[in-house]
Amino acid sequence: MSLLVYGILSENTVNLNHIAESLPYWAKNGSLYKRFIRFFDKKMDLRGVGLFLLKRFLFLLFQVLKKKIKLYLIIDRHEWHYGKKVNNLLTVMIYEPSLNIGLPIQAIDLNIKGNSSFFERELLLEEIYKVLREPLEKDLIEVEVLGDREFLGEEWEDYLGKKFGSYTLRVRKDYRVVGERTVRDIFEEMVSGEVREIRRDGWRVVIKRLEGSNDRRDECLALVTLDMESEAEEVIERYRDRWRTERMYFNMESNGFRISKTHFRDSSKIEMLFYVMVICYYLSEVVGKVKEKIGDEGRKSVFLRGLRKLKRILRGILVREVEKIWDILLEYERRLRNELIFALVAKGVQ
Repeated sequence: MSLLVYGILSENTVNLNHIAESLPYWAKNGSLYKRFIRFFDKKMDLRGVGLFLLKRFLFLLFQVLKKKIKLYLIIDRHEWHYGKKVNNLLTVMIYEPSLNIGLPIQAIDLNIKGNSSFFERELLLEEIYKVLREPLEKDLIEVEVLGDREFLGEEWEDYLGKKFGSYTLRVRKDYRVVGERTVRDIFEEMVSGEVREIRRDGWRVVIKRLEGSNDRRDECLALVTLDMESEAEEVIERYRDRWRTERMYFNMESNGFRISKTHFRDSSKIEMLFYVMVICYYLSEVVGKVKEKIGDEGRKSVFLRGLRKLKRILRGILVREVEKIWDILLEYERRLRNELIFALVAKGVQ
């Protein structure tokens, strides 16, 4: 599968016929396994795959929505261990709320336990910004960065504000709000369910004392944001979309690709594996959205609908016909656009 999807998206550098001939459908499993190992031994930089899919994702959204698009960039980490080796993927996910479609697009294996540095985060987002800069400058899209408590710092917040214009980040209780007063000082004055906000010059902090939490550490939800117009509850509701990353990691593991079960140790191989998975993730989301619109497969998630249909497509096509796979998947993408445009017109939204 790795060689197939890599060949599909690398037409300028890889001969598809050669790939098809090198993977005959009658080859033994052991032989295929060795070829996959040799593929990952090449240690190629596949970050362009994520950026390519980001461009396709934007193209799909512009075709369907035909209006200014709101996008979230969600930054988070996914960590697992294999013996003494720590695999720690710093990932960026893009999510569009109105269509409820999201996918991972960039990652770096930090190769150590713990949080990332400003340099590593900047490295990821700079490449994404290059893709988003033109539609941002033309006011075709609005971008907001969402992140948890570990993604803080004055330099980092300044960077996000200058590049993307907006962010909503969860802050710790020791975060200073006004002078020496911290989030903790304000939180201790609040009752269960109460919401407060403190506005400063160009930014504000929204604090909510959560109801019914068994974890005292998580009773306090405090967010710093550059959004000065939305209601406090709207900011809190928007931040909840950050949990899309948890669903993404669930799909990357037990619900779909099981990437930690490969037992890779080398960071370059792990990153290659991630980008191969990103291709399959994007196709699963697109195909799943089509099947959702036509009412297939009951209550299954969009991702699972797409993944299962994708497996059936690939099982039904001989490896020698690999060039047809991309055409079939593009047809699903076209159907998605048509289905959604028809639905919007029917509701009088367009």
